[in-house]
Amino acid sequence: MGDLESKADARRFAMHDAKRLAVEEAGTYLESLPIVKNSLLVKDEVLALAASLISATVLDEGWRQVGENLKLTLKIKAVVDTSVLRERIAALKKDQRLVEDYKSLQKDYRELKERFADLERKHRAAKDEPGRKKLVQDAKKASDELTAAQWVERGDKSYYEEDYDRAIKDYSRAIELNPDFAKAYNNRGAAWRKKGRYDRAMKDYDRAIELKPDYASAYNNRGIAWAKKGELGRAIGDFTRAIELKPDDAEAYYNRGLAWHKKGRYDRAIAEYDKAIELKPDYADAYNNRGLAWGKKGRYDRAIEDYTKAIELKPDYAYAYNNRGNAWEKKGDHGRAIADYDRAIELKPDYAEAYSNRGNAWDEKGRYDRAIEDYNRAIELKPDLAEAYNNRGVAWYKKGDNDRAREDFKRACELGDKDGCKNYRTLGGR
Repeated sequence: MGDLESKADARRFAMHDAKRLAVEEAGTYLESLPIVKNSLLVKDEVLALAASLISATVLDEGWRQVGENLKLTLKIKAVVDTSVLRERIAALKKDQRLVEDYKSLQKDYRELKERFADLERKHRAAKDEPGRKKLVQDAKKASDELTAAQWVERGDKSYYEEDYDRAIKDYSRAIELNPDFAKAYNNRGAAWRKKGRYDRAMKDYDRAIELKPDYASAYNNRGIAWAKKGELGRAIGDFTRAIELKPDDAEAYYNRGLAWHKKGRYDRAIAEYDKAIELKPDYADAYNNRGLAWGKKGRYDRAIEDYTKAIELKPDYAYAYNNRGNAWEKKGDHGRAIADYDRAIELKPDYAEAYSNRGNAWDEKGRYDRAIEDYNRAIELKPDLAEAYNNRGVAWYKKGDNDRAREDFKRACELGDKDGCKNYRTLGGR
């Protein structure tokens, strides 16, 4: 510790160094676990995963004089929470921000340590009092930036624990200490977005981009927020800018594909998913959504190939099983469709759409009572699922119960289902 570095700063650097060593050891341990091996994570991903799982507490602190400087030794206890390992791996696979933020924060700490060392050298060499005072002020600013980096680190941990309110508080504290910290604005924007507060998120992304015009991640994140608001043209513009700044960003291609998909431009969407998969061959979500685009084009065999690949990459992917079930249903293979819906429900017992879709398959097989059971469960799980009311109405109609059918068609119509409205009028509804 030098003249300009406070004990608090020294503790922060020492804690960071101790945690970094613990993360490296934890990474080695995680690499030995089958779930991590099977996920085919690269080194940076393993380290980011380990960092998100570690909690560290100080057990002992010791100071001693070494020459002209004080030296701090910390002993910490680091605990790796493997109970959420599967969920964290899934989050990592879906959002590379975990990796980017880990690497970026390591870089921030290295640069801050170098700044302190440089300021110490200049301070020792300075002869005039104004120059020394300026260096003290610079050291205070560096100290605030160091503390801000710690708050961002805390915020990231809260974010990946899905405690978005706490994450927002942590990022806000970082911004108070370092108002020019683009990463803190970007990450706070991501937390606001997770809470559905898209306008608040947009303000933070705007500020992050203002501070750092080449911030690809902020453009990508702002594009996601635009898409959530239904502004697909603006979303595509931001994803395009993210790609210009970072041409190997698989997530930005994937997100641009989603936007084209929502616009009904399925060929453009497929081209984007192709590029995302080229850059990231284990991108299960890209395979799943490319399958959806092939399905929209009536290419059900191609869709099934993609869903199958998504499931191969992510065996607990309930949505891919449901989507493959829909493709089998379109091909008239009700047995395979039901088997996939069964698996989707097994993986995600509250999956209302999968129950509704399985009901459709039972209906096609003439098993109307089984179909109604599934529609009942879908409605129980999701009372505003209009299609389930309409389809249950169809099943009641086929069973000759027009009164119950009319009641379901009316409710489907009230929820905005056009087929429900048409069927309700057919049975004399007004």
